[in-house]
Amino acid sequence: MCNVCGKIYKHRESLNHHKKKHEGLTTCYMCGKVCCIVAELRRHLELVHGLTQEEVRRIVPTKPKERLGLPLALPSQCPPEVYRE
Repeated sequence: MCNVCGKIYKHRESLNHHKKKHEGLTTCYMCGKVCCIVAELRRHLELVHGLTQEEVRRIVPTKPKERLGLPLALPSQCPPEVYRE
């Protein structure tokens, strides 16, 4: 059960994916869209905003350890070659 909103999940992995929504890890920094899971956010950044996989990895790290201790990149903090309108 999610301790933020009370939503119940049958599988622990589904709950872990869901918790990332509350942490802001599934929100697009370019348009504000909230995705269900991080993988969907990566796909959204590639398809909708035209970012390369390398650019997406700079914004949305693929492994949790890459996120630890790093602030979330806001559009104003992204290098111009990564953040494109």
